[in-house]
Amino acid sequence: MAERITGFAPFVPTDAQVLILGSMPSVKSLQQGFYYAHPQNRFFKVIAALHTKWRAQRTNSEVTPSVLTTVAERKAALTDLGIALYDVVASCEREGSLDSKIKHYEYADIWGLLKQHPSITTVITNGGFAKTHFIRSTIKPHQPVPFTFVALPSTSPAHAVPVATIVAQYEAVLAPLLGLFSP
Repeated sequence: MAERITGFAPFVPTDAQVLILGSMPSVKSLQQGFYYAHPQNRFFKVIAALHTKWRAQRTNSEVTPSVLTTVAERKAALTDLGIALYDVVASCEREGSLDSKIKHYEYADIWGLLKQHPSITTVITNGGFAKTHFIRSTIKPHQPVPFTFVALPSTSPAHAVPVATIVAQYEAVLAPLLGLFSP
C-alpha cells in the first residue's frame, strides 16, 4: 500500500502575478523540500531562461545566462519574476513520482489562495493531470473566474519533448505576462 504524502505550502512572492500549478511534488522534490527538484525536470530551465531575459531587460545589457541550481536561487528567480508555485493536490497516496500513481487525493484550496493573493491574475497548469484536476476542483460551470487560465504541457522528464520545445512553449505564454522582451 502506498504511503500518504502531503505537498508543500504554496510559494507566493509578494505581488506575484502568475500562479503555476503542478500535480504533487515528486519524491526528489519532497526530499529536497522544494518544487521541481528532479534533475531532469525542465521547469527551472524555463525559469532560468525567463530570469535571464528579466536580468537583461533590467540592466539593458547582455548577461550571463541564469543557472538555478539551489533552492535559494530558484526562490529568488521566482520572486524576481513574480511567479507563485503550488499544486492541485494537497495530499494523496502515491508510489513513486508518476501522476498516474496518484490515488485517494485531497485537493488544495486554490480559490482560497487566489482570494489571499489578488495580485495573481493568471493561473497556469503544468501538465495534463494538473489541468484536469484544477478544472475539476476549482472551475465551476457558469461561474466567472477572476483570472486567466492557461494549460501548458508538463515539464516532467516523463513528458518526452525536447527541452528547447518546452522552454519555447512556456516562454511564449509567460514572457508577455511578465513584460519581458527577447534580448
